[in-house]
Amino acid sequence: MVPQRYHRVWVESVVDGEGIALDIAFGVAPPHDDNDNNGSRRGEVHDWTKPVYLILHGLNGRSDEEYVKEFVVRKTGEGHTCIVMIARGLMDTPVRGWNVFHGARTSDIELTSSLIHTALHTHHQHPSTHTPNSSPV
Repeated sequence: MVPQRYHRVWVESVVDGEGIALDIAFGVAPPHDDNDNNGSRRGEVHDWTKPVYLILHGLNGRSDEEYVKEFVVRKTGEGHTCIVMIARGLMDTPVRGWNVFHGARTSDIELTSSLIHTALHTHHQHPSTHTPNSSPV
């Protein structure tokens, strides 16, 4: 399996100030023309015409879990953007208070989905693809 490259984004919870990590993997741009048959990857882009997947990991809490990687590699290969929400305190995310991971907490998912929705609708006026410029994880 091809190693997945993520761009880590930190989000602060408006509920209690704790940090949430988002590992974002952008789709692979298609070749620039039909004559390019070598299958080379053209870089990472967000394709506005394709769905964005928000992935919630299991109890181990990692974007590098095999089932998460398999899904992300498959979907980014199809040009989709995938966002893995890393629950607080997992995958070396810092916890400043007492509000560690709890499977029944929905406020982090609500915040994450709201931010994704806002970002997609705010920036949708741009061309059909957007090249990410965040730093890789």
